[in-house]
Amino acid sequence: MVRVPEDLEAEIIKKYPNDNVKAIIQSVFLGVLEKTLKDGGCVVKEFGNFRAYKTYSAKLSVEVVRFKFAISPSLEKKIRCDSYLLNNMTTKAKVPFTEQHQSKCNTEIKLLNAEAGFAAIQKSKQITNNKIMSNLVQNLLEEI
Repeated sequence: MVRVPEDLEAEIIKKYPNDNVKAIIQSVFLGVLEKTLKDGGCVVKEFGNFRAYKTYSAKLSVEVVRFKFAISPSLEKKIRCDSYLLNNMTTKAKVPFTEQHQSKCNTEIKLLNAEAGFAAIQKSKQITNNKIMSNLVQNLLEEI
């Protein structure tokens, strides 16, 4: 079962006292997870993009499923220069970029990962569009 922080759950229950908030939260998170695993990606508009793909784990010596989340540009613009967040966030120390770091940056691997992410997004969009079209056709056939 998916659990959100208790204070957040209490705040949502105050806003919607007649609804089963726990069931709604559970349904939303499991729906996003299921769509990400089945379709390869799930876009939550104005929030971000969840992606799933398989990769080889050298540590485990098997292929494994990995998840990535990319924040949406609109949300990033909203929070990037927010004065309240800037004043209250902890500061992370700067990491100097050295030749050792440069040697770790393998352009070919980055390109392959970017292509895999793009392919996951395209596949997700295609499956979503197919589902929408099949629902439209089904609704039209039911009306006839």
